[in-house]
Amino acid sequence: RIPFVSLRKASNSFLRHVCDTEPIVHRSSPIRTAFSFALKQLMDMPSLMEKEKLKLFVKRGPGSGSKALPARWLPITGGPAQPVLDDDKSRARSSLLSPEMGIQLLGILNHTENEDDPRARILAAIDRSAVAYLKALRLSDKRFVVKTRASGSPKLVEGASTKLRLVLALLLAMNNENRPEISSSSNTGTARDFLDPSAAVNIPELVKYEGISRQFQAPGMDSAVSTKLYAVWGRAPKHISTKRCILASGDADDYAIELEQLVLNHSGVRLNPSLASSKEYRATLRLLSHLESNTSFTKFVARDFADNEVVERLKKLISRDKAIEALRQAEKKRDAKALRSALMEAEEACDDDPDGGDAILQSARELLPDLEDEIRLRKEAEEKKKAAEEAEEAARLAAIQEEKEAFEIWKE
Repeated sequence: RIPFVSLRKASNSFLRHVCDTEPIVHRSSPIRTAFSFALKQLMDMPSLMEKEKLKLFVKRGPGSGSKALPARWLPITGGPAQPVLDDDKSRARSSLLSPEMGIQLLGILNHTENEDDPRARILAAIDRSAVAYLKALRLSDKRFVVKTRASGSPKLVEGASTKLRLVLALLLAMNNENRPEISSSSNTGTARDFLDPSAAVNIPELVKYEGISRQFQAPGMDSAVSTKLYAVWGRAPKHISTKRCILASGDADDYAIELEQLVLNHSGVRLNPSLASSKEYRATLRLLSHLESNTSFTKFVARDFADNEVVERLKKLISRDKAIEALRQAEKKRDAKALRSALMEAEEACDDDPDGGDAILQSARELLPDLEDEIRLRKEAEEKKKAAEEAEEAARLAAIQEEKEAFEIWKE
């Protein structure tokens, strides 16, 4: 077992070595992991750390081609660019960076808990502490100001939510088949089972605008930089939708690529070469270009997924939703005949629910006998009233007859 003092001295020597030699660090590089563990040792003994000499590795970018900033080692402050941790969960802010901003994303101290490493949680915790200790900038920091602007009148794309639900479910099914170790764990029977009617899944709506832009201002910038967008998460006016929405602009070929990334992130699918190159995967993403056309969307679903279990499940779910909506309308109108018919259809549609539809159908089941009792009592009252009216009419006619007979006798 290595004594703590020796371990910390070795850690200090390692950090000085990498800062002097400045090796290129890839995501799977052992240097990336070793840097985190070594820095943890020095944070526990600050007297050994020379923060002013410490450098952090940043990835290539932002920018592309010859304009892209190179991968390199930078001091925490005072360098040609500012190293920043990309901890933005939406992954939207990093796409707004440009070389002129003088910001580069960290290629170390950026471990996440969902990496394929048994030490992922430990490394992620170490890196969070290290970033805070070094006072490095984070993209999630409030000093990075991001505002999304939409122009024009919003328009809900009818039926797009159902189409998006199918795409999400197809992607998840492919992911589970490709990664059998997760097919029976967290994605099944949870909110990530996009076709589970009892799951609290937020299936987004698609809302179109004439134009969308995102304004981004980093610390030290005099003014915000505006970037044109074609698809982004957002909220539509309440009269359009109360759900979380994907806001889009332009034609399908304009927003398709950005929409693909949003949908993939929302699905939780982790891409690998075999999945990304499969025909079924490409066919699924192609559906996103046809959300505004029922004809072409239906054509490609029928052609590429005719016997797919996901499609059959969605058809059942749509029938279930229609049956439940008809039931709710019958409840609202308090129409016993329509309610009985709708309840029979809903009972059949919800037969596969874990509770047999009890939670959804209970109010209708309780209301139906009450309505039938109301109808029975109303019918009995109407029959009594009719009988009374008939008796009254009979008495009136009898009285008239008696008067006639009395008059005839008087005449005689």
